[in-house]
Amino acid sequence: MKSMTAYGRAVVDTSLGKWTIEISSVNRKSAEIQIYLSRQLLKEEFALRKWLSPYVQRGQVTVRANLQRPPEALVDANLPRLRKTKKAWDQIALELGYPPGQAIDIRFLLDQLSEAQAEAPPELEEGLKATFEKAVQDWVAMRETEGFVLRQDIESHLVSLEEKLKKVETLLPNAIEELRKRLRARLEEVSRDATANEERVMREVVMMAEKWDVNEEVTRIKSHISQFHFSMGEKKGAVGKTLDFLTQELHREVNTLGAKANDLEVIRIVLEMKGDVEKIREQVQNVE
Repeated sequence: MKSMTAYGRAVVDTSLGKWTIEISSVNRKSAEIQIYLSRQLLKEEFALRKWLSPYVQRGQVTVRANLQRPPEALVDANLPRLRKTKKAWDQIALELGYPPGQAIDIRFLLDQLSEAQAEAPPELEEGLKATFEKAVQDWVAMRETEGFVLRQDIESHLVSLEEKLKKVETLLPNAIEELRKRLRARLEEVSRDATANEERVMREVVMMAEKWDVNEEVTRIKSHISQFHFSMGEKKGAVGKTLDFLTQELHREVNTLGAKANDLEVIRIVLEMKGDVEKIREQVQNVE
């Protein structure tokens, strides 16, 4: 199980310069990838998306890549080409009757150089991929670490739910018996006919027992908890949507359980169960 919230970073020195790639992610219901590149790397966006896509099934992921080239490398690689480009454009300006010094500036020459370098050298993509692989490993490792912490926290609340559910199952028969005693005591106050009183008590108890019957809700809650454990421990890939659905179902069943309960102690326990479900819901929002 992986968290959607994580950060990874890698810095790699290559013959072209120093590569830096940062990958950060936050929770989202669907998959969304944002890539920020300097102008010289814009053509590499497709490659980065292709490499990253297998790792993203849910969440918003932001990638920032930068290549810092040493000044001497820039001079050695570009100065001869800039001189040649300036000479050619000076000649064109003179032929058209424009003063070369006014028509040709450094920004114009750099733009021409960028156009001439449209085809990236093989070393560029090799350095980019090597740096990306290190950054993505760092990012995935943090996602797994955070996912493990999320799983532990969710499981602790699931255990708490199971314990509270057992208490509810224990208290419900006692609640029915208490109802029987109260009804019998009230009827005895107004009637001396013990047989008739007992019959009325039995009818009332049966009606209330049917109204308070929560066996279906208890069974469903147990089933949802079991599926939670299975999805977090056995299921491969993204499980966040599954856990989100199970959380909604848990919330609904616990609410129904509370609505049917007519015992103060059971109601108190159900309120605590709602707190556990809410904490589970908060953590599930970060699970991929």
